[in-house]
Amino acid sequence: MAALSVENTPYLGVTEPQGALLLNVEWPLYEGGLLENKVRLAESQREAATDELKESTDQALREVALAYDQVETGLQQYDAAIALQTAAEEAFRSASASYAQGVGTFTDAVSAQTGLATARTAVARAHAQSLTDAAALAFATGQLTSSADLASARRQ
Repeated sequence: MAALSVENTPYLGVTEPQGALLLNVEWPLYEGGLLENKVRLAESQREAATDELKESTDQALREVALAYDQVETGLQQYDAAIALQTAAEEAFRSASASYAQGVGTFTDAVSAQTGLATARTAVARAHAQSLTDAAALAFATGQLTSSADLASARRQ
């Protein structure tokens, strides 16, 4: 049996188990603009996220436009290289025929052959650059995100 004493009164006996329930309630009477500040902070964060999204979108558009311009330029360079190669082939044929007929010099024929080799190199270089530019455009537009995408495109 337990004993209980309250404010120096005689001990009282407790025969049954006792229980207690404590409840603490807080209710702020004045928040000092706390909720208003939280709303302002949330609005500020939303505006910052909106600005960041706009900046990211603008950056992506710039990258796509640049990649598109590079593809266009690369294709024009390829066309120019093809035209150069066609002219170099004609010059080589003419110089070779002139040399064979005894009218042209060996130096002219070799020079035309060198020009033809240079033109063929320019075509190969322009073609490779066009492919690189096309891959950059595909990446910038989201059509190509990994080497697996490139491998699956080749199989099709």
